[in-house]
Parts: sequence; structure tokens; C-alpha cells
Amino acid sequence: MRSDFTPVPEIEQTWARVTDWLNAHAPRTAATLYRPAPPQVIDEAQERMGTALPPELWTLLTLSGLDTPGDEYGLDGFYVNGHDYLGIHVIERWHAWRWAIQEDNPDLDPAYPFWRKEWIPIAAATSDYFFGHFLDGRTGEIGRWGHASSTDEGVYPSLAAFLGETADHMEAVSSGHADGCGAVRDGRLVWN
Repeated sequence: MRSDFTPVPEIEQTWARVTDWLNAHAPRTAATLYRPAPPQVIDEAQERMGTALPPELWTLLTLSGLDTPGDEYGLDGFYVNGHDYLGIHVIERWHAWRWAIQEDNPDLDPAYPFWRKEWIPIAAATSDYFFGHFLDGRTGEIGRWGHASSTDEGVYPSLAAFLGETADHMEAVSSGHADGCGAVRDGRLVWN
């Protein structure tokens, strides 16, 4: 097990904003969130992926990251910045899939790879696998990938900023300032 793991307060606080809002406004969505992932499960996945998961991601996964080992997709019904939130087993599976593509088709220019070992998927469009966000284990920044487009690094400065934007959108729903992009229906948060 990773002995140097210390929870990151900024992630704990940002995730608390998300869960507090869901519990108050969309309890049926709150009930679908992943359970905390045990450190041993995270550590084993990290070893299989062959890359260190940053403390920010460890913190998030220990708060809500235990999906079912056979899950094919992310958490249906809870979205972070337009994509399904991924649990540890789906993170591992998607990382292996994207890394296998990189290894099978090495890039001509290593400065612009299809995928880096240190890029860890955290949210994705599970309907087609072609769009998503990743945490760059080298920098702590959030990047994104898309179908038939280049990978963008540094889209968000941190995991806390990425999650914070989701919390901001949720708070806009309850304050009436969501401009039609989201609503709560029958206890569920629904994005349009």
C-alpha cells in the first residue's frame, strides 16, 4: 500500500461541495455516487497501470471511487464537466486501452503523443469512448482528448479546479442561474 499518501484538503473541500449540494438538492443522484475506494484497491490498480497516481486523485478515489470491477463505463447519472465520472476499475481499463493504442502506433513526434503513460482518465463520454478528460500525473493539470482532434494539455490547472467548475454549475442550478443547462427532476440532477 502507498505509505506516503496524505489526503489533499482542497480535494476534500471541493468534493464536499459536490456531495453536500447533491444531498440537499438531488438525493437520488447522491445515492448513486461510488463508495470510497480502499487504498489497497487503488494501489493495486496503480501498479497494474505502471504509473503513480497523484495524491489529488488518491484523495478523490478514497472519497468516491470504488466501481464494480466488471463495469464498462463511468458513473451513469453523475457528470463532471459533461462526462461520466470514472471509478478506479474503469480508470484502469481506459488507461490500458489508450496506452495499448499508443504502443501499437507510436507517434512520429514524441512531443505530441496520442497518449502518455502518466495521463490518467478521470471522466469520459462513455457512449462512444472518444471524448474525455485526464489528470496529467506529471503536472497535476487536467487535459482532454477527443475523436479526430489533438489532445489538449493544461485545460484546467488542477483536479480541484475541474471539480470546482462542476460544483459551480450545480450551485447555479439551485440558484436559478443555470441558463437551462441543468435541472433537478424527481430528486435527480439532469444536465441538458
